[in-house]
Parts: sequence; structure tokens; C-alpha cells
Amino acid sequence: MSFQMVYNNGLSEVTVSNLFDKENDDAGLLFEDWIKKYKYIFLYVYRSNDITHLDLASLLEHFLRKRKRLNSGKEKGPSKIKQLFSFKKEKKTTKVHEVGILVINLDNHFDSYIVSEDQKEIWFKLNVVSPLLTGTLLRSIHYNRIPSAVLIESDHLQIITYEGKRCLLEDEDSLAFPWHDETITNLFCGSKLLHKIQSPEGVKQIEEIEFTQIQKKVKALIFGAIWAPPCRALIKQLLPIYQKYKQNDLNIEFIFCSTDSKEESFNTFYETMPWLAFTFDKIKLANLSKTLSISDIPSIVLIDEKDQVMTKHGRSVILFDKDGSHFGEWKGCELYELNEGTAPRITDGLSLILFTDGEPEDVEFSREVLKSIGKECFEEGASSQLGSSKSVASLITLQQKIQVFYTGSDQICDQIMENLGLGEAELPLIAIIDVLSGYLAICEEPDVSEEIISKFVSDFKNEKVKLTPIPPSNSQKSNKSNGVKIKLIEQALETTIMKDTTVVKD
Repeated sequence: MSFQMVYNNGLSEVTVSNLFDKENDDAGLLFEDWIKKYKYIFLYVYRSNDITHLDLASLLEHFLRKRKRLNSGKEKGPSKIKQLFSFKKEKKTTKVHEVGILVINLDNHFDSYIVSEDQKEIWFKLNVVSPLLTGTLLRSIHYNRIPSAVLIESDHLQIITYEGKRCLLEDEDSLAFPWHDETITNLFCGSKLLHKIQSPEGVKQIEEIEFTQIQKKVKALIFGAIWAPPCRALIKQLLPIYQKYKQNDLNIEFIFCSTDSKEESFNTFYETMPWLAFTFDKIKLANLSKTLSISDIPSIVLIDEKDQVMTKHGRSVILFDKDGSHFGEWKGCELYELNEGTAPRITDGLSLILFTDGEPEDVEFSREVLKSIGKECFEEGASSQLGSSKSVASLITLQQKIQVFYTGSDQICDQIMENLGLGEAELPLIAIIDVLSGYLAICEEPDVSEEIISKFVSDFKNEKVKLTPIPPSNSQKSNKSNGVKIKLIEQALETTIMKDTTVVKD
């Protein structure tokens, strides 16, 4: 689901208003008219209760000042010098400004910003009309933490980088603007891998191999650094799993992607691992981390044989599937049992969950009653072809495929119910959850059947069901549930998405 698809199916008709013009707050422009004024726009997403968003606002203001100076000729960056010595003239443009800022506050409460007078005319806010619209938009820009800045080229509605904040921090003078995320395939192309082998004499050696030699395999990219205790702990957990996968002849390779700043640290850490590793190249590894939006370590991203992301929840998937018996379901399946391994997927999109007491007979019933809707939702998501519509209502049909879950005996199910504010609800219960928008819908029918579930999904897509805000998490109970920290469960369900905790040190 691309930003362009969201735009063509209704977002273009949503209004925007100047962030500082309080008197004419209701007199907004259509998004499709506003975006034409800018060559690029930043989508700046935040929540009011996260004060770090003010740092991002300052970065954006500083960036705009630098760009103004560069464009006025007072400073010459590489792009300006290139223009001066180029015989090719740039095409004329009707753009009024180079960059515009569109603020999306997920609390719908817009703070006061200290912005210079000459910048106020380009800071706007999006007038969100529906929680479902919010969730759809956030999924299209791969939103996963606060605050977030996504750079979009307006003529073609193409996202240039999902990591705007990281680019603003790394390129303080904006000399490399506009920043483009490289594709995973391009980053893999020409890459060298370190491969551990044992000579006939029993001597352990490391050789370099071409990435193309493992191209047709699933790749588990393991991001970590030796200075971080959780990374060292994860490697110890992965060692027996890796050996088991090899014994079971799974079509997968583990690849270490170092985030250490020194090659000596990389070498020391890699000595503890039997699998492959990218050769130490800080720039290339940083670009891979940026393309995959890695903000926390350790992290594991699963990439398929066609260099497409299977899931960014590789850590939970692998740790839960220790023998690889569910390998074929890693990319997705018609039905998920809600457990430690699948719970993080709730953040990926709309999720229908059938909550029961989790007894064996309940599980059997759930699988049977959800079989039809699970197949329908899975196929719908895999084959949906969308046209172009100017109706905001059509955004509902643009929703990412609905994932279907049922609960078993895993204690994490009870904790998730509590975090959703459903701890005292009668079971069985059917709910559709949209974590990104912060809302859920509950089926009011007391019984459960294929027909009732199908109608509930249909009513949800047509906005005929009541949406309830997901309550903020305030658990005071045990900090673990079946071996999983409750904080991680809350992070998966909290309406405040993960804060940006990017760490770069050795």
C-alpha cells in the first residue's frame, strides 16, 4: 500500500490549514491543491505527550533556514555548484516553495511552535476526519515511532525517505538534500559476505563470498553491537536455533549486520557467531539500517528470496519458532494463534481477534469458525487492485488486509485483553483493532458464527460500527507474562507508538 494509492483514493480531498492562522482555522485548502505549491513535503507525525517532537521541529526549522540560504546563493553546496557549471537548464516549475511541512498530530492537539515569521506560511496541519483514515495513512508511510518525518516528492507522490529525522541529524547542512532511500536489492548488489569454514586440517577460516550465492534464500538480517548487553544475549539464544535450522535444512541464512563503530569491535563480536556477516562497511551498513528503519538493537528483519521484507518482527518469529516448523507461515498466513511469536504482528495492520477462554475445544471452534473469513482476508490483501477515487469514504476499502487471530492458552492473550480495556468482558468476544489509529471495534452480537463474523467485518469496512479508543496502558502487575516482558506487550498495543531511541555509539 503506497502513499500514492492513499492519495488517489481520498486523501487528496482532505483539507489542510495553516498551523499559525488561528483566525481562519476552518478555511482549509484541499490537500491536492496545497501539495502543488511545493516540490517536496515533510509529513511530520507526533504526539503531544512526547516532548522529543520539539527537537524534530527545531531540526526542521534549521533545515529550512539552510535550504533558503543555499537556494538564495549565499551558500554553495554540491547541488548549487553543479548547477553553476552545468550547460543544461532546469525545467521551469510553478512551485512556490521548495519544501512544505504538513503536521499530523495523533492527539489532534497542535502545540505552539517557535518558528521564524518567514517560515510560518509553509507550516500546515492535516485536518484528519476519520481514525481509519489516520491508520491507513500511517501504514502507507511505514510509521512506527514518534516523532517521525517522512519526505515526499510532490509531483509523483513518491516517498523519498522514511527516515527524515535521521537524515536531518546526519546532514546538518542539508548539502545532500534530497535524500533518497536505496532499495534493498541495490544495497545487496555487489556486497561481500564473510563465511566461516573449516579446512581439511580442522583449522577454522573466514572467506569472502558474493551475496549472489545466497540470493535465493530467506535472509535473517541480525542488527546488533557488542557494547549492548541485549545483543550479546540474543546471539546466545540464536546459536542453538541456528543449528536446528541447519539440521532441518531450512532455506535460510543468518547474516550479522554490525552497528558497531569500530572494526575491532565488529571482529570481536563476530567471533561468537557461526553464521554469515556483511563485511565491515560503516556507510553501507548504515544505509541498510536506514532503508529498513532500524531504530533499536537488537533487531532481526526477515527478507525473502526476492529481497522483499517478510516481517520486521524476525526476533519474535525466530525465538518462538525454535525448530522452524512454522517456516512457511513467516511471511503471512490465513490464521494466527495469538502468542509470543505473533503478538508483535498486531502493529502491522488491522487485526481481527476472536477472544475465548483458550481451552482445546475453544481453539478448535475458533479455527473452524474463522477459516472462511481468514481465507477471504488473506486473499483479499494479496490480490487487491485499487483504482482511483476522489471519495474520502473509499479510503475504507483501501485498508491493509485484515489479519485474523484466535486466542489459545498463552498468558499473553489475557494481558492483551487488559491493555485493550477488555479485561472484564464476557467471552467469546470478537474485536477489530487498529493500533496505529488507536481505536478498536467490538462486535455487539453475543454469539459467534461465520455469518456474524463476516457481517461484522463488512460493517467495519463500511464504517457502520462504533469505534472505541484504545486506553493508555497503566499495568501495575507482574512485569512478565509467560516469559515475555509486559512492557513489550504494551509497546505493541500502546496508542503511543515506539519513541525514537536510535543509538549510535561503541
